[in-house]
Amino acid sequence: MNTGRLFFILVVCIALLSSESVAGESEMIPLRIDHDELRSFEGLDISDLNVADVDYALPSGEVVKLKHYTFRFFSQRFMEEDWYHKASLFVPAELASEAKGKLFLASHVVNQSKFREALYGGYGKSTAAVLGIASLVFEPNPVNREFFKRTGLTKESEWQDETFERFRKTGDVNEVSFAGIMKANWRAWAAAEKVLGTRFDQVILGGGSKGGPSVRTMQRHDHRVLSVVVSGSFPFATKEYLAQYGPKPHELFMGEQIGFFPELYTDSSFFINVGTNDFGAHPTGVRKFYDTLKGDVRIYTHPNEGHQARKSEQIQSMQLWLAHKFYGVSLPDIRLKKPEVGDEKVVFVCEIADSDGVETVELSYSVFEDKPFRKYGPHSKAKWKTVAMESIGNSFSVSVPVQDLAQLHYTARARVVKGRVAGYLSSPVYIVKESLEASK
Repeated sequence: MNTGRLFFILVVCIALLSSESVAGESEMIPLRIDHDELRSFEGLDISDLNVADVDYALPSGEVVKLKHYTFRFFSQRFMEEDWYHKASLFVPAELASEAKGKLFLASHVVNQSKFREALYGGYGKSTAAVLGIASLVFEPNPVNREFFKRTGLTKESEWQDETFERFRKTGDVNEVSFAGIMKANWRAWAAAEKVLGTRFDQVILGGGSKGGPSVRTMQRHDHRVLSVVVSGSFPFATKEYLAQYGPKPHELFMGEQIGFFPELYTDSSFFINVGTNDFGAHPTGVRKFYDTLKGDVRIYTHPNEGHQARKSEQIQSMQLWLAHKFYGVSLPDIRLKKPEVGDEKVVFVCEIADSDGVETVELSYSVFEDKPFRKYGPHSKAKWKTVAMESIGNSFSVSVPVQDLAQLHYTARARVVKGRVAGYLSSPVYIVKESLEASK
């Protein structure tokens, strides 16, 4: 059984078991959330606390002085194992009054072992310096040594399977891996508050892969969460799978790709940060997910990038979103018009109503077979070409040679500069033939 699919279904079920749903209609034991307990400093057992002065040089040459706190804290006992986490908290040495109470908290945005610099240097240190806010990154769950010793299994996916099996036996969603990840995030938040002696009431959460649905559920259950930055994949399932394991069909928004998504999230605030070559998230599938959202939402789709949101462009784009949500900085919305197909050329036009801060606009395109439900499908090995678009007022255009219109995928991205923050925002990925048919 595909663990990613089951995981997402469980998140959907939890959302529907909120206080606004009728829990009595389900046999599941709903998520237990005690905000007083989660916000308490009791039981955090903070240790190995150190603080160092560090400098961060901005591209402009300005040097921002930061305080770097490192510590270890306890979040919970989960799967017969005590969860202790290492954390890094970066805070400007001189915190502006408008930045007080603001926190960016990131876990599961990248693989902390493989991409340590992206997590600590990018999401942590760079974000604190560029945004002028507190930024906390931490190891989201331990290495599960006791589980490995007990079972002989050594992969995290096998550990997750075990949590899913417990859910299938007990109906208790608190046994599932993401429930532990959510609590670890809440307790990390409280640990940062204890270390600094202050409370954070405006928080943006970052999460990818299994951390993405986790932070979205936290947003649903905690009014202090302004927004979420979601990276990685968006699993989906067939109607038959949904009928067997999911909640009642009328309780869900059913998209064209069965990219099922609870209606209660459609007006929420998201920044979706993905790569065109993500093995688990076909780019047009992400687009159809994106199109269901009605709230304040932006996207950055990085050409020739896979599952992890680790590139500097992706981190900088996320920082643009933080500036938007924390400080009200306006961001352009990138829109593509219907392509114009000639005998030899396909002309692409991008319109940006609010082009303030837009420096350049580019088109990325690739030809491959569209198989959205196939993991490691043709999209994961696609080669994307990027070309500059020429400015004509608030419109930008470029032409490319005519190719297989049913397989010609395209997206536009704009480089945006807003004060200290610079990064890309993009349109979703489209297919030329689909775009032409939709406009008829």
